[in-house]
Amino acid sequence: MTWAAWRPWSQRLQPVALGLVCLVPWLLIVGRGAAGAALAAVALLFLVRAFLERDWAWLTTPWVVVALALWVYMMSAGLAAPDAKAALSRALPWLRFIVFAAALQHWVLAPGPARRWLVLSTGAAIVFVAVNTLAQYATGTSFTGVARSDPVRLSGPFANLVTGTYLVKLLFPVAVPLLVWGAERTPRHLLAVLAGLLLVAATVLLTGERVPLFHLTLGFLMAALVIRPARPWILGAVALFGLAAVAALMGDAGLRDRLVGRSLALIGDWPASPYGVIARTALAMWQDHWLIGVGARNFRVLCPDAAYDAFGPADVRCQLHPHHIYLEWLVETGVIGLAGFLALLALWARTFGRAWQDADRRLHLAGPVIGVVLFLWPFSPSMSFFSSWNGTVFWLALGWALAAAGEPARPR
Repeated sequence: MTWAAWRPWSQRLQPVALGLVCLVPWLLIVGRGAAGAALAAVALLFLVRAFLERDWAWLTTPWVVVALALWVYMMSAGLAAPDAKAALSRALPWLRFIVFAAALQHWVLAPGPARRWLVLSTGAAIVFVAVNTLAQYATGTSFTGVARSDPVRLSGPFANLVTGTYLVKLLFPVAVPLLVWGAERTPRHLLAVLAGLLLVAATVLLTGERVPLFHLTLGFLMAALVIRPARPWILGAVALFGLAAVAALMGDAGLRDRLVGRSLALIGDWPASPYGVIARTALAMWQDHWLIGVGARNFRVLCPDAAYDAFGPADVRCQLHPHHIYLEWLVETGVIGLAGFLALLALWARTFGRAWQDADRRLHLAGPVIGVVLFLWPFSPSMSFFSSWNGTVFWLALGWALAAAGEPARPR
């Protein structure tokens, strides 16, 4: 069979990959295994397509080159880790994220209609999660049968307490196109969009998750900067939400204590707080392994060492990861790894910055870029950058943003 005969088959792969990508927001609700499998399948289909079409131009994209070099470094440095098996088990599958994001940028989401399908699917998933979470708040059980497991926080349809994180990290690639659509029509359309977004914001508030609530506000302020015609309306909605949040907290002592009382306590004595104890432990650990770090997934391995007892009891300081993206890169991959990651950020920022010069493209780009910025915001705690669930959400947002930016090195 000739290579030309294979091309029709390779062209049929794109709709399949797009279908899988559109399922990812839904599969994240099911669990990290299902979403991770879909992500890996998209990466594999992209490699099959590249092989059939003899098209490997995407490998020359600057950020891909740096990411692959960083992956090789993580693998090599992992061999010297105290628990090399754990380090390699974390570093090796990181490759799938790189290929997945490249697939979105250069193939799956490169056409504008494909991104619109993803907006629709993600928007529907957000509505599903919000409705289930509000039902759980009102009745104690979501429509999917998940009972409330915490007196203050809500899980919605999830098995874990990640509802607020999910809603905020996927909201803005959907919210910005909706706000642009409303602003281009009538004030009534824009008000309808803002009403729906305020309902999602109220859901995030009720989940009792502090960081997502802060990121939600930050995201809307960034959206207001971008969507000039809707700016007064968005700022007004943020102010209205603030007033409603104050009223809600006044009537719910448990939620008020978690979102206000505990937050002020953490900020007031951060070094002695659990996050401060973890951070100081991680920095001390990095100083002992400053160049290449302790190895991926090895913070948890070395943390119980008596050398770090001075920073706090093991049950406080010893977590699965340092709860901060940049600190996680620093302690587990060293100065070299963090420098490589910062180089990746610079390349992504350059790609977005070039596309940002085009006013029309900026509106398509703003939503997923806001999602990426909220992930990379350095002044708040975070989930592990390398975990399957959180990683799937991040690389989905990143690939989405890169596709909207229209990287010039797109293959034929």
